[in-house]
Amino acid sequence: MNDLAEAVTVRKRRSRGRVIVSVTESIDDDALTAKAEKRLLLAGDVDDDRVEKTKSQLAERAVEEAVKRNAPEAFDPGTSVSVRLNTDRDLSLF
Repeated sequence: MNDLAEAVTVRKRRSRGRVIVSVTESIDDDALTAKAEKRLLLAGDVDDDRVEKTKSQLAERAVEEAVKRNAPEAFDPGTSVSVRLNTDRDLSLF
């Protein structure tokens, strides 16, 4: 299990046949930076741009994992889904 996903809150409800998923990402930036730097150090490629890109990727994966675990309907192609994402990061999801 992704320990970063623990800092993501997922709430879901149904309204008019649609699943509404509210996601709040509150991952600690220091923890995210440390994890990104560790990953890049192992690859031998650390610079500020790569760290920021890796931080975004790690946050996106954490959000995706939390949604899959708490609202799997969001990934069902036969379900009408509305997702609200609350975050300070620039994440590209779904």
